[in-house]
Amino acid sequence: PLLITSLLLFVSGVPILEKKYKNRQDFREYAKITPKFVPFIGKKGL
Repeated sequence: PLLITSLLLFVSGVPILEKKYKNRQDFREYAKITPKFVPFIGKKGL
């Protein structure tokens, strides 16, 4: 599980999507308030 999580967060999943959507304003706002590891919680918690 740790290897797959690391690959998604640092190699294949998140970096590719961030590169693709970095110029979209709505994505930048979403990325500010959403943690990478558990996206559905939000940075303010439950």
